[in-house]
Amino acid sequence: MNRSDSEMSTDSDWFDRLYILETILIIWSYLECGLYFLVLFKTNHYHPNLIFMLKHLIGQYFFSMAFRLMQIWCQYGNRNDELLLTSHFFQFASIGRSTLVFIAFSFSTFVMIERLCATCYKTDYEKHPRLYIGYMLTIFLYSWAILNNIVFVFEYIHVIYHVIFLFAINTFAFLACLFNEHYNNKYFMIDRFSSENMVVYSLSERYQVLENVKTAHLFKRGIILNSFFSILCVIFLIGNKMSISNWLHIGFNYMAILYGIGFPAAMLYFDEKWRKHAKRYLKMLMCAHRTSPLNIESNASTPTNAPKTDILADTNVYFENLKNDWDNRIPRKI
Repeated sequence: MNRSDSEMSTDSDWFDRLYILETILIIWSYLECGLYFLVLFKTNHYHPNLIFMLKHLIGQYFFSMAFRLMQIWCQYGNRNDELLLTSHFFQFASIGRSTLVFIAFSFSTFVMIERLCATCYKTDYEKHPRLYIGYMLTIFLYSWAILNNIVFVFEYIHVIYHVIFLFAINTFAFLACLFNEHYNNKYFMIDRFSSENMVVYSLSERYQVLENVKTAHLFKRGIILNSFFSILCVIFLIGNKMSISNWLHIGFNYMAILYGIGFPAAMLYFDEKWRKHAKRYLKMLMCAHRTSPLNIESNASTPTNAPKTDILADTNVYFENLKNDWDNRIPRKI
């Protein structure tokens, strides 16, 4: 960012104010992503590989925004760009953040590959999780991001090619999501899982098909959001490379923060179970200091078999909800 050109005007003071606002938004995104990470850590109603990859997405965002705060610390009030270019602290923060940004922009493709594996191994994916799939895809995701960052930093190719690559991989992710939804929703749930053939298929297979359909509905919105913000961010970078406009650099940083705020919010909003857990954890945090001795005594007087009763109740609710979801999707014959 070229602050020396803005020294002749009042833009430099505006940039410092925008840095303050950006810091406030980063703190807000930390709270939101922290809640989403807590929900992912405490719930397991999706496959372990999917939850593992989502945890890495949110986890890398914490470090990405930490690197951005380090950049703001160096940039705020600074009027000499040469000091930033020679600062190892600032260079370390910039390289670390750009690598993690590529992870966020490329995440949709790798998570959809995992969902395609869930469709491929539908018969026993729930009983035999094949955790190596999640590990391998995560390693490939980090390797891909590091490679992209090296190419970007050393300018081996023009920035416009990064836009093309991001558009291509996000288009692939969206098409894979549509295919996954159509394949599970139409072929398995209507043609093969008709009333006369349903007894052939296990509960594990039916559960996996339902999960595939639900995650396809969920990730369609997330992929569109990811594609929009990733391509828009790189377009800002193209403008920043072609001119000395500092406003484009500011626009990129704000788009990256809005992506970090928007993705967890969309996931929590469109997934009913995640939304319920998030509300419950918020109530627990807000009411933690209001616990009275009476409540403690009443909890202490609870019979020792209460946890077992809760588990049985949750199990009954789980199978009842699964049966209702299944019945609603099966065409009824008259």
